[in-house]
Amino acid sequence: MAEIITTIAESLIRSAVILALAGALCIILQSLSPSVTTQRIVRNDTKIDFFYWLMETTMLGLVIKLVLAVLITFIAAIGLSGLAGVEAFKNLHVAVQVLIIIILIDFAGYWLHRFFHGGKRWQFHSIHHSPKELDWISAVRFHPFEPVLVITTQYLLAAMLFGFDNKLIGVAMIIRSTYGFFVHSNLSWNLGVFRYVLCSPVFHRWHHTMIKEGIDKNFGGLFSCWDFIFGTVYLPENGKIQPHSFGVKDDVGNSFVKQLLYPFKGKPKN
Repeated sequence: MAEIITTIAESLIRSAVILALAGALCIILQSLSPSVTTQRIVRNDTKIDFFYWLMETTMLGLVIKLVLAVLITFIAAIGLSGLAGVEAFKNLHVAVQVLIIIILIDFAGYWLHRFFHGGKRWQFHSIHHSPKELDWISAVRFHPFEPVLVITTQYLLAAMLFGFDNKLIGVAMIIRSTYGFFVHSNLSWNLGVFRYVLCSPVFHRWHHTMIKEGIDKNFGGLFSCWDFIFGTVYLPENGKIQPHSFGVKDDVGNSFVKQLLYPFKGKPKN
């Protein structure tokens, strides 16, 4: 029990520092170059997003570790560990390895994101799309079922198949998730020519729009190039038009508990 409490405390402190630093930077940038000029720094449902962050930082991390432990034991038992391992990666500089891992998990994230936009899975992912006002902390609003599946898949891909070190995978995942604060921010930036490689706030905020043309587009988490390559990009006038009309048609609930239960109810409308 003491070890579990220590693990939760360390995770909470580490995540709180990241949240505070990322939040402070994003809030400053949002005030200087907002996409929606009338939006307040603290939204009506900012408190709900904070509860999602608290849940993911404490309990969800333990659940993911448990699921991974079971899966890794099973995979090792049937001899699939290191199936596509590339020893040459281990001789590269640490920074290069982290970059390769980021590309790998972001590519997997792109397809997993598309997966969650279909069928029953959408009811879980619709929680992430539910804010009608979007800013940096919207990045943490995920039904727990989704990050368990996504993070587990990404980790197994990077560690079990390609043999990357656990610590490097952790660094890569922190970088990718922290970038999520930036792309959800209420910012008018489209990153100019870099928009063809990196996701910008304008790019990703169009993914959250309820406008028909933008639905099921811009799935990239960090790299926008996946959407350009696979034909899922929507960026009117190359990002010069600001996205608007966020949310989902269905009522997913206005509280943390209601949203957790929502996916187990009826089919959503979009």
